[in-house]
Amino acid sequence: MRYIRLKETPPGVTKTRTPTPPYRQKCDETLGHGPFVQRGTIDGFLDTGNHRPHATRNLVMLGGSFVESMFAAEMDRFPSQIERMLPDDWRILNAGYSGMTTLHMLSLLVSKLVPFLIPNGKLVIFIGQSDTNVLTSKHAYWDPRPTITPIKPASKTQALPWSRVESLERVIDSVLSTADSFGIDYAVVASPYREGNFDTDPVLQHAFGSDRNRYKRIDGIRSLIQRTTRSVAEKHRSPFFDGQIVASDASLFYDIMHLNESGQQVFSDALGAWIRDIFLPDSFKHEDHR
Repeated sequence: MRYIRLKETPPGVTKTRTPTPPYRQKCDETLGHGPFVQRGTIDGFLDTGNHRPHATRNLVMLGGSFVESMFAAEMDRFPSQIERMLPDDWRILNAGYSGMTTLHMLSLLVSKLVPFLIPNGKLVIFIGQSDTNVLTSKHAYWDPRPTITPIKPASKTQALPWSRVESLERVIDSVLSTADSFGIDYAVVASPYREGNFDTDPVLQHAFGSDRNRYKRIDGIRSLIQRTTRSVAEKHRSPFFDGQIVASDASLFYDIMHLNESGQQVFSDALGAWIRDIFLPDSFKHEDHR
């Protein structure tokens, strides 16, 4: 039997997550000790921890583990912080999930998210570093490995006649075109990642097995994802936020792609102000509601 897996927080389930010792070895000392709460709403979003009884409008944040921010305190996660910056009639639905590639996002958008966005919701699409592993495979998004494919068990596939760039462009374009076709008001974010000196940063060294050439190769793919995301967003004339500009410093991350407590604060301040400017330009300009 085959099935399609939607990458979503288990609906209605509350549990705690604690970083394992092997995972901690990949991180610096800014990773909190936990345990960290994972609370799934009845609709399968990660609960923000905010009480918003008067909310009638949804702002969905769709992305991978960067958006999920599992190993941060519930109220410190940037979606939670940004929600408190918005008027009381808005709620944020955290649709981040570990390992969510852009192809997974397309599947989730079509099969689940449209009813939460029509008629007056907003969508923020985070193109992130989960696509890095995809772009090291000759099969790209159609790799049968269980961590990549949305279909389990996946059929064996042939390599497609597209370059890495073209595969990336086509899938990002498909997500934005789908949002366009449903009349969804959306914006695009290129998720940031840790930048540092490979010779002096033990987190980078550990992540790449002290292999400088591998680090350079993956760093090039990350840069490619950022540039391609911007290019496709410009093609669709959609608002674009380059997370790397505001959050790339190594001190804001506990590993190579997840924000620590300071990073969550810096990123939420910058992204929250931008979201308010593009989606709510006439509301709450001079007042912070956290």
